[in-house]
Amino acid sequence: MNEYLISPSWLYWIDVLSVVKTGATIAFALLLASVGIGAVIYCCDCGDIQDLLKKKFTYVLLSAMVVSLLMALFIPSKTTMVEMMIAQYATHENIQYSIETIKEIADYILRAVGK
Repeated sequence: MNEYLISPSWLYWIDVLSVVKTGATIAFALLLASVGIGAVIYCCDCGDIQDLLKKKFTYVLLSAMVVSLLMALFIPSKTTMVEMMIAQYATHENIQYSIETIKEIADYILRAVGK
């Protein structure tokens, strides 16, 4: 009977993923600004930097930006993860058991007050 209904490690990983999502959002914003600044520099370039170097740098920035955007979009929020864990245990059987337990407690209270 000492078995956890929700493992404490889930709560830890929920918090870790929340921090990762925040970091991915910040990284996306910084990379978006970098790509914007890079586009301005590329358009105003005087020809000092080789095109190959600029292309590789642009591909790396755009790839990192897409990865961070996908992470920010698809990692659920802390609230959503908690709701998902609750929904996992909210079955008809568990709800029926809870209703029966509440009825038993209410009957016990009424009998105790009636004495």
